[in-house]
Amino acid sequence: MGNEEQGVRVVLVTVPSVDVGKTIARELVRSGKVGCANVLPGLTSIYVWEGELCEDSEALLILKASAQAIPELERALLALHPYTTPEFVVLEAAHVEPSYQAWLLGPLD
Repeated sequence: MGNEEQGVRVVLVTVPSVDVGKTIARELVRSGKVGCANVLPGLTSIYVWEGELCEDSEALLILKASAQAIPELERALLALHPYTTPEFVVLEAAHVEPSYQAWLLGPLD
């Protein structure tokens, strides 16, 4: 497998509250879909929805997972998330400290 298939991905997901974020994060970690999740409070999102300018308080989930886990992670997140159209932005990590990556990804097939 090349690095693209084995690498770490960082996924950004906004949620309506810290409590919702923690609930989603716990389920994704417990089920093994992500190795680690961070919940950051105090986010203000400004966006257009159905033609209207909106400004909402939210929290941000930062999820760390393997590249190969992304399709299954996306399906799980869509099922768990309360929004009709949740944010799911996947970023490729340019560098991950090797021992952290080994812990995060665990044994590779």
